[in-house]
Parts: sequence; structure tokens; C-alpha cells
Amino acid sequence: MRDEVKRRLLSLLNTGLSVSRAAREVGIDTTTGIVWAARDGIATQRRPKILKPSVRDALTHLLRRGVSKARASAVGGVSVQTVTTLLRSEVGLHQAWKDAQFANARRKSRRRWLRRTTANPHSGVKAARMAEPAVYTWLYRNDRDWLRDQTDAMEKAIRSPQARVDWDQRDRRLSDLVRRVALDLHEAAPERRLKLFQIYQRLPELKAKLFRLDRLPLTRKALFEVLGKQG
Repeated sequence: MRDEVKRRLLSLLNTGLSVSRAAREVGIDTTTGIVWAARDGIATQRRPKILKPSVRDALTHLLRRGVSKARASAVGGVSVQTVTTLLRSEVGLHQAWKDAQFANARRKSRRRWLRRTTANPHSGVKAARMAEPAVYTWLYRNDRDWLRDQTDAMEKAIRSPQARVDWDQRDRRLSDLVRRVALDLHEAAPERRLKLFQIYQRLPELKAKLFRLDRLPLTRKALFEVLGKQG
């Protein structure tokens, strides 16, 4: 039934009938008619009393840049529903908005990952994942080839010869502290899964060294053990 109504609407529009008149003829509201027409690549005349051309142009520009519906509605002084209707009724706009949002998310995730890992590429992939789990997950799901190139480069950097710096004493002390803090937290709440932030809240100096773990192998091992041996 719905497909037949849509077919009749598009047929009427192709004869030159206005979308409002065609919508009335087939028994649907005008907004639905506009949306159906847009999905079929048919641009329709807008009603200025609903959305001024200047506001429409500004909203369209924002949406093509991937701005959120809430932000676009605030800037344009219209409701989120109006923005949604514009996305659905402007030919090609919804896909352009989705593509721009994806590009923005990819750019942001890549930037955050590189900011963390380029500070010290020798800390290893596991340490980077531990510090930026959400970013790693997004890149793994949506930008896997790029992420693979980055992690391969990190693994090569770890295998490369490095200047030896005597951090042994600091490493032994910090790894002991990590285990003690982890044990205290576990004893206080044995049913809860231990999180990294809980450890560095108790051990502030650890947070500053999360990306120097290539020089603190014992500390890195301690972290992986206390956070990994759960559940």
C-alpha cells in the first residue's frame, strides 16, 4: 500500500504538480511528500513561511560540515525537528552530513591516537590501548588499515636499538607500588573490576609515565598483570 502511494505521488510530481497538491491527492502530509521526493532525487519547492532561505542556506552549510543536529538547531534558532526534516527533504544532504560526521570522527580519533603515541612510540600498543581505549576501538572498527600501519610502526620502533638509560631503580620502586595499590583496591572492593584510573589516582606519578613505559618494563608488566588478571 505504501509503495503504491509513493509511486502515485512521484508520478504526479513528474507531471509538474506541486508537492503540496500531489500530497493531498494521494492522502499524505506535505512533509512526507517532500521526504519521499528527495529520496527519489526530486527537488521540490520550499515554503518560505516554514524556513527562510537564508536560514536554510546556513543550516545546509553547517550540516554539510558534519555539525550535529543540536548544534545546527541552536545556531539557526530552529528546532531539532526542523533540522531533521531539512536533512530528510534536501536531496543528497543526509548522506553528505553522514559522510562529514564520519570524516570528522576519523580526523579526531587519528589526532588523539597520534598525540598519545608519538610522544613516545616505544611504550607499545598495549599501553596506548590502555590509555585510549575508546579511540582504539573506534579506529579498529572504522579505520583499521590506518591503525594497522600505526601499530606496525610502533612495534618496529620497540624492536629498534634504544639508548640505555638507568631507570632500573625507579622501575622497581614504581612496579612495587603498582602492585601494592592494586592489592589495596582489590581488598577494598573485591567484586569490582580494577580500572587504570583507580591506580593512578592513588599513584599520581604513574599517570605522567604511562607513555614512558618503554623505560619501565617492570612497571608495564605489573600494570598488564593487575589489570589483566580479572574476570
